[in-house]
Amino acid sequence: MKNDAVYGEYKDITDCPPQLIERLKHYFLTYKLKPGEVTSQVEITHIYNKEEAYEVIKNIRLDYEELVST
Repeated sequence: MKNDAVYGEYKDITDCPPQLIERLKHYFLTYKLKPGEVTSQVEITHIYNKEEAYEVIKNIRLDYEELVST
């Protein structure tokens, strides 16, 4: 979030405070839970750094482009 007053200094996930990482993990583990549900079917197995995330995004785009071109 370039030039953002709060997050603009962060260039990699490792720049983020641990409390922010925990809040993000909680969000992604719970945002699709139905009311009353307490167990998520989502699992976070790894937190990617910037380079890993770009590689994953690149591969997803290539897979998508291959899918829509067939």
